[in-house]
Amino acid sequence: MNDVTPVEVPSKSSVHKAGSILRKEKSSPEEMDLALATLSRWRALHSYPINTFQAYLRGKVKKSDYDDPIIAQRLKRLPSIVQKLKRYPRMGLETMQDIGGLRVILKDVSMVYNLYSTLSKARFKHIPLLPPNDYIK
Repeated sequence: MNDVTPVEVPSKSSVHKAGSILRKEKSSPEEMDLALATLSRWRALHSYPINTFQAYLRGKVKKSDYDDPIIAQRLKRLPSIVQKLKRYPRMGLETMQDIGGLRVILKDVSMVYNLYSTLSKARFKHIPLLPPNDYIK
């Protein structure tokens, strides 16, 4: 039995249009309502992959016996997304890269690089779009 509720996936063009409407000061209430509904659906679509990868990370960290790891996830709140669209007028909502994220905090840098190495060797079913960016160096 499948008890997963399908989520309507907004088209790329409707997400782009929603971002443009949310950025404007003079949008009608109807336009704003529709744009916020599209943004909410778009944001919600980020939850499942984040939750899935967080569970995967917790398993890897537990197996590797790291000391007191902290793993956190977040979805950017709607007002923050709208403010970012206003701050960066050329950014499209459909290309915003930080709607959701994960963070792993470990005791020392060597543990971070060890986990990175483990994850790099994993066989994921996706191809990274961008090369890794080492924020520690």
